[in-house]
Amino acid sequence: MTIARRFGVPVIAVLEANPGVDRYALRVGQAVRIPILTATPTPTRTPTAAASGTSTPDFIIYRIQPGDVFMTIADRFGVPVIAVLEANPGVDRYALRVGQAVRIPVLTATPVVGP
Repeated sequence: MTIARRFGVPVIAVLEANPGVDRYALRVGQAVRIPILTATPTPTRTPTAAASGTSTPDFIIYRIQPGDVFMTIADRFGVPVIAVLEANPGVDRYALRVGQAVRIPVLTATPVVGP
């Protein structure tokens, strides 16, 4: 399990929060910064939609494809599964239908300054 996955943040967010850290040479006990993600919209940024989706300022609208589950959708867009679940309170995650529209939140990273 990667550090990013353990904390539910995109790998790129962890890399950007740790510019001087060699991702291939981490040591046990080494401190790294983990950004906190919030589901607040970024007014100056327009989200990029996947080929089968469209976008709004706060969310990417994604159409369910055969075999999709929230875990794979979240991984595809680099957002935590819990954020996708919270953005779709009326959607039964165990009964997704092909063509069904779901919302993928556009997340912004807030770096955490640690010791």
